[in-house]
Amino acid sequence: MSVISYAVQSRQKNIRLRSTSGGTFSEIARSFIKTGGCVCAAGYDEQGKVVHKLINTISEIDELCESKYVQSNLNNCFAEVESCLSSSRKVLFVGTPCQVAGVKAYLRNKDEKLYTIDLVCYGVPSPMIYIEWRAEIERVYKKKIAYVHFRDKSFGYAAPNVKIVFKDGSSAEQTFLIKSYMKTFMSGLNVRPSCSECAFKGIDRCSDLTFGDCWHIGVFQKAMDDNLGTTSVYVHSPKGSMLLDMIKNQVNISQIDTQQEIKLDGRKINESVQKNPNSIIFFNDARTLPYDVLVKKWVPDSKKEMLVTIIKRHAKNLPFFKKMIKKVRS
Repeated sequence: MSVISYAVQSRQKNIRLRSTSGGTFSEIARSFIKTGGCVCAAGYDEQGKVVHKLINTISEIDELCESKYVQSNLNNCFAEVESCLSSSRKVLFVGTPCQVAGVKAYLRNKDEKLYTIDLVCYGVPSPMIYIEWRAEIERVYKKKIAYVHFRDKSFGYAAPNVKIVFKDGSSAEQTFLIKSYMKTFMSGLNVRPSCSECAFKGIDRCSDLTFGDCWHIGVFQKAMDDNLGTTSVYVHSPKGSMLLDMIKNQVNISQIDTQQEIKLDGRKINESVQKNPNSIIFFNDARTLPYDVLVKKWVPDSKKEMLVTIIKRHAKNLPFFKKMIKKVRS
């Protein structure tokens, strides 16, 4: 079938606020589990490492929500997916395009009850750098991390914010250290070399759905442009249409032009990340330099970045900003 595209938002604002985009994964996962299925997607292990895990209860969904900007460890999840399918349970697998292709290859077409969602993928950062970043934060703050929000919406969907929540309930954001990991990623330094020659690009995919960010929702549907997040959903198969149909009463949905959305927000559907010529040197340094020295060398804050950080850090305490955020969230 030809690709059909939609802009999708959960009707529950609390779901959208804790989701990276429009809360579409959360709604599909809930409906999928309610109808007897299992969901396999990226969560965390006890050490805070990002791992794929299989769940079958609604209470476990929140951990799998939000994008995790690090390569996940698949561990034994392909075999667990196969076991569920063998017991006649349907499974929803969510991952990068290469991970979806991997699980389908592993199953060797024994996937009648497998449903898949992949992502508009920029590339994947190194788990080593991620672990060192977390360790440095815990060292500096002298607290254990409970959760990492890579794209917190405290400043709105249009201004993603990395926020760290500690186990004592406190949080931290808008510091050079906390922002540094994503800076290494977005600069292309901290990206797998293979991602610059990705074999899984293109609009025609083996997945049932592809999720991305619909940053330009106002171009397509002005009434949906509320700065809380919108998911671009590309439908590749009848199974994908079935997944969307399951949540039609829980979401706001509007069909959008596929090529226009790719041009505006989804270029990475077709394009691999450009290789940073310094990435090899960066990774060599990462093996020998302490994390704080590494990031100060490779992604130091400019004066403009420092000024923006100071403004954003203090703006949240200003009455007009609090009022604006409260209005958006209500």
